Amino acid sequence: MHLKEGPDPEVYVAFNPRFERIWLESRKRLPEYMEQKPANTKLRSQYSIRFYDWSKKYVEAKTKTISPEELHRVLGLESVKDAEGNVIHEAPMPVWANFQQRALNVALVEINAKTDLKIKLASLERSKHRRVVALSFAIKTQAISRERNAAEVSGSRRRGDVSP
Repeated sequence: MHLKEGPDPEVYVAFNPRFERIWLESRKRLPEYMEQKPANTKLRSQYSIRFYDWSKKYVEAKTKTISPEELHRVLGLESVKDAEGNVIHEAPMPVWANFQQRALNVALVEINAKTDLKIKLASLERSKHRRVVALSFAIKTQAISRERNAAEVSGSRRRGDVSP
């Protein structure tokens, strides 16, 4: 790290080349709208941000069916591999119950409360061995009322959060 002082200070950071692929992959996954206007969505969970971006593409279709594996990729919950294909970091939350509780439900509640989308898990398709093989989501737009926004702002100020 190098700091250039003066009227326009600059900071230069160098990364180890081993992490270049991980850095490029993470930049590719970050939705463009979050880079440009991160305060517009008011979403705090990384899963909510990614799921909102994915869902926005299917508003016109009103429903979308997806496999659990594909949903893991959408939410960024897959194994991280280096250039040779070696696993650097195992995929988090491989168990369905953990994934549903910690990622999916958190994203659904936050998106429904804070955005213009209303997403509902319409159905779970299971194999004969009770393994989840597909999820169907109902995706609709909803009006964001001024009362709900006012309640969010006043609630966040009571908690001590800084409003954007």
